Amino acid sequence: MSSQERALRVAQQQISNQRMMKAMIDSELVTLRAEIERLKAIVDAIPDKDDPLGWVRRLAVMMDQQHILVLGADGWSIEHPITCRLDGQAPLHECPHHIAVVEHVDMVLDEWGEGSYRIWLDDTIWCGFDGTPT
Repeated sequence: MSSQERALRVAQQQISNQRMMKAMIDSELVTLRAEIERLKAIVDAIPDKDDPLGWVRRLAVMMDQQHILVLGADGWSIEHPITCRLDGQAPLHECPHHIAVVEHVDMVLDEWGEGSYRIWLDDTIWCGFDGTPT
């Protein structure tokens, strides 16, 4: 085999290797683009994504084992701690805090007014709050 033939073979092998690398990179790009779209969808689904401190507060509530009752002119909601969201737990609408609020929300809204309140269950009253909106 002549040196030209060997050089041609080496060049062909390099071209083949480069094509394989390009195919691998193209495949990885497809995977990365799909992952970017998946992450964009997650970010778009984040409530208050334009209010990072609000999101941090919600995360702290979930980690801190507290329930927060949010009373507003257009309704109410409860921010549950992470323990209410674990696998094997009852659905959030079956949480004792949620049930207590459903039973007494009109009275609470009249007494407390709009705002966010830490709430808990108590043996003597249906729930309590820390006295100031969070």
